[in-house]
Amino acid sequence: MLVVFDIHRVASGAPNAALIDLAADVAHAVQPLLRPVDSLAADIRGRESWRGHLSLASHELLDRADLRDEVEVFIHQLDIAHQSSFPAQLVAVFRLHHQSWSGPWWTSFRWEHLRSFRLGDSAGR
Repeated sequence: MLVVFDIHRVASGAPNAALIDLAADVAHAVQPLLRPVDSLAADIRGRESWRGHLSLASHELLDRADLRDEVEVFIHQLDIAHQSSFPAQLVAVFRLHHQSWSGPWWTSFRWEHLRSFRLGDSAGR
């Protein structure tokens, strides 16, 4: 079970072209830096298969099947207003590392912030 906030489409239902273009630009920039490991290919989804989303509940529930329904009900019953859109202002680039990328890798991978880019600012920070 995944509970996600879909940011792939705009209010009209059309794909979010600006976000898809941003994801494609980021993928193009980092592709030369990827290194495959035995259990995981060095891969980035192309613009046709990439889907923009924010995960509210994801991998952590794979090991806790007993909590899936409870978490989903909790999230769906929250009475929190959210904007129908928001501006993307910053992109952060992280390096992720795991010894094997197998099993529940999301519970023990290392991540390191490399650089942030304010959109529209070629200098980054």
